[in-house]
Amino acid sequence: MIKKTSFAGNSRESHQLSRFQLLPEIKFMGKMILDPVWAREMHPARTSELMQVVRGKVAVNIDNHRIEGNPGDILLIPRDAMHQDAFDLSVGLEVFYIWYDWPPEQDYFRIVPVKDVPRLCAPLTDKIWKFYDWMQIGLKAGMETDQLLIGSYMHTILLLILREALQGERESKAKAHQQHGTVLLHRAREYIDQHYAEPISLDQIANHLRISPFHLSHLFSRESDFSFVEYLTGVRMRKAKELLDEGVMNVAEAAYAVGYN
Repeated sequence: MIKKTSFAGNSRESHQLSRFQLLPEIKFMGKMILDPVWAREMHPARTSELMQVVRGKVAVNIDNHRIEGNPGDILLIPRDAMHQDAFDLSVGLEVFYIWYDWPPEQDYFRIVPVKDVPRLCAPLTDKIWKFYDWMQIGLKAGMETDQLLIGSYMHTILLLILREALQGERESKAKAHQQHGTVLLHRAREYIDQHYAEPISLDQIANHLRISPFHLSHLFSRESDFSFVEYLTGVRMRKAKELLDEGVMNVAEAAYAVGYN
């Protein structure tokens, strides 16, 4: 029996990613020593560009961002984007360039911020270098199928960067969700600390926080080592002990004072 594999993700995200299935068309690739004029003046990208720094350092000024590139770093420049490749003219700058056309690029850069590309590519550098090697082998072969392979390798590089961006976005959302849960639990504890002497319930606190009782119960289980009832009982026991230690109330009176009938 053949086992079917299902891919994680919702239909909205799948529809969004379907736009990126088209292969890019490679216009040029190879090493290049940048002309000093590119460092002095703003200029448009004639095609979409992938730049990997080979020797020297560069600071690409684009869209009000300054993107630093050190040897090994990878940068993406969108087609027609005005930019300046600033580098030390006394040292020079050698890069590995890939110029390509890719229709869904505009949608791509809504998800992959240009300024974040060097960071997103850092864990992928070794993989990307392997694709470079395969692309150059295909370029020398010169067959039509090799041209398709070269496009598919570039496509894979772009999708690997996209995956890093989406993974980072998911992690940020998960972290924000967790932080929100921690804040809600803190507010629930504060409410209990202030109203422990009243006949409070999980539903009452959840209503105060404007969340469901199930969500609040889950927060206690996820964020702490005790349930709602255990936390409320602990608060009442501590307060009752304080009252008994003062020697003014007996056990029944202290119990009533902390919320037990």
